Amino acid sequence: MSAPAGRGSDARAAARGSGLARILPTFAPHLPQVLGVLCAAYLAMLPTNNLVWPRSLAFALMCTTLVLTIATHPRAARERFTAANGVLVAILAWWLWSTASLAWTTEPRFSVREWETELQYGAFVFAAFLVALRDDFDFRALVTTLLVSFALLAVLLIATTLVTGRFDPAKWHHDVGIWSTHLVEIAPLLLFVLVGYDGVSATRRRVVVFAALFVLLLLNARLTDNRIVWLAFGAMFGVAALAAALRWRATFMSLPWRFVAPIAAVFLLLGFAFADVAQEKAELYYPKAAGVAGSIEHDPRIALWRAVAERIEEAPWLGHGFGRGILRDELQEEFNDRALTHPHNTFVAQWLETGVVGLGLFVAMLAALVARYVRMIRSDDGPTAMTGIVGVTLITGFVVKNLTDDFFYRSNAKLFWALNALFIAHAIVRSRAIREAGSESL
Repeated sequence: MSAPAGRGSDARAAARGSGLARILPTFAPHLPQVLGVLCAAYLAMLPTNNLVWPRSLAFALMCTTLVLTIATHPRAARERFTAANGVLVAILAWWLWSTASLAWTTEPRFSVREWETELQYGAFVFAAFLVALRDDFDFRALVTTLLVSFALLAVLLIATTLVTGRFDPAKWHHDVGIWSTHLVEIAPLLLFVLVGYDGVSATRRRVVVFAALFVLLLLNARLTDNRIVWLAFGAMFGVAALAAALRWRATFMSLPWRFVAPIAAVFLLLGFAFADVAQEKAELYYPKAAGVAGSIEHDPRIALWRAVAERIEEAPWLGHGFGRGILRDELQEEFNDRALTHPHNTFVAQWLETGVVGLGLFVAMLAALVARYVRMIRSDDGPTAMTGIVGVTLITGFVVKNLTDDFFYRSNAKLFWALNALFIAHAIVRSRAIREAGSESL
């Protein structure tokens, strides 16, 4: 009896060509679906530190399924990696140089542990999400999973703060810095809620859901008392608006004031929020400083950056070795502050750890991602263009947020890799679907 037509039969046909498929004749065709489910489970648990064992199990199963999927579907995997081309090359160059720094690191054991957690696990996450996506349904399911996870944790944080009268992000949300960075990474996904996955499907229902999520985002950001998060939000919405205006010129420029006014109100609100948080922190931590300007001038990061600059001068080309806390003992001894054991700037951290070469490769990797998203924005396909806008917005927010923080690290880094892989895979899937539709119409 012949196999039924459809995606399942195509997967079986592709799997038969692999030796592993003979060992797993029944299960092999379903590996891509299983990989997608495991990616969703991992993504849902990633923002919290209270589900360590389930998340670790999901991660282990995800990595195992990824390897089996590539082994049983080599052609599909090869096509997916090849389509990522320039971005994959830029990421690989940075990854290899960071790995090479293990040869000259000043603290080998520490760097190896950090390599395993950051580079090895990050590579698995990126590859899993790049390979797992099969169609638009998978993309929307993964985005929805992440937004639902955010909403639940956001409500939980607000509720526990109201009930206990104390803000404590350490129990469920890692800590203040990690959670505030997570908010920045989540914010671009709200654009899909507002205007749809094609960028032009705004409805009253979408606006209501967006408003609810946006309020949760702002309330959680305010609870963290983080200043830079507001500048990141402002930069992100500004870039998103500019990209949308360039992509949909006629539609955007003809919007009535009842739609433009809320956009202006958002920027005004973000400005007031930044000023409010900055003033509160100035009064709380720097009572002798002259307002917000004085608090910035007396911020301990200034002295930290001067100290880190001196360490960079000791090894400017190769760096001291991979790992965010590579000089944690020295900085701890100098500042006697556990919070000042890493540079609090991702770009400075890259220079300190892997030298000017590593910094250059890191910047090149970000530039490659932006270039890929710009090409996607120029696409004639609406969903591809919208995903490109969200991608550029993500990079913008992540860069701004990490100018005074250093959270290209742990769960924040994993989410960064997952989202970028997801966005790139979506563009590849859309391009393939359009080509197949065109060939069928001929």
